[in-house]
Amino acid sequence: MNLYATIVLLAGVALLQSTLAPYLAVGRVKPDLMLVVVVTWSVLRGAGEGVLWGFIGGLLLDLLSGGPFGVSIVSLMLASYLTGVGEINLFRTNILLPVVTVILATAVYYLVSFLLLQTLGRPVTLGAAALQISSVAVVLNVALTAVFYLPLRWLSHKTGQVEMRW
Repeated sequence: MNLYATIVLLAGVALLQSTLAPYLAVGRVKPDLMLVVVVTWSVLRGAGEGVLWGFIGGLLLDLLSGGPFGVSIVSLMLASYLTGVGEINLFRTNILLPVVTVILATAVYYLVSFLLLQTLGRPVTLGAAALQISSVAVVLNVALTAVFYLPLRWLSHKTGQVEMRW
């Protein structure tokens, strides 16, 4: 897929994450639109493209957030790498496997984010509160996977199974 088209697509997702996600929150937990999109793409196209999407998406989220710069980048890149490494043809035809992958990616994303925030001196409550936040996020992200998987699979098919063109 073309790099410029990727940036435009992920910028749209970042804007939705910043503007729409707070209205979809359950308690204080917002759905992770960018995580779902990046991980789904990583599952469909492999770790190489997934990590690039994670970098671009994380950069855009970090630019739009008030948090420490780099937390979203590192968290998304690691989650997309770990989910894209196991890319197999089953993922392209079975929605259940990407859902399982998003569950694992959400756990990785929150664990890395919490650890980075704590390392940077931000107040992060680990333990029961973190488990509650990440478990609610898993439910929200699984629901989003059902929404985003088919359009992203269609886009992956239309743009071909080649590495991203620069």
